[in-house]
Amino acid sequence: MRIHSDGNNLYNECEILNKRGDILEFTIESRTENLDGYMGDVKMASEFQEEEIFLASNGPNTYQFAAIKTGTYYITVNGNQLKGKLRIDWNIK
Repeated sequence: MRIHSDGNNLYNECEILNKRGDILEFTIESRTENLDGYMGDVKMASEFQEEEIFLASNGPNTYQFAAIKTGTYYITVNGNQLKGKLRIDWNIK
């Protein structure tokens, strides 16, 4: 898990190794300690794809992504004034 900030937003990145054709399904749970904080966009990136792809939810806080090549993929979650814990559970199909 990598965490970084651009000055305005905090980004959490989770690194996962996938094989071509794998479908990654994951659920994100955000336990916020402050009422003003919220989880923002969920994106995917990879070692060979610089631009991040926005993911649409296909269930309550659940997302899917299909690996186009074998390599390392990153789940990126940003938030605003988010204080607390972030939990990501995933399954590779």
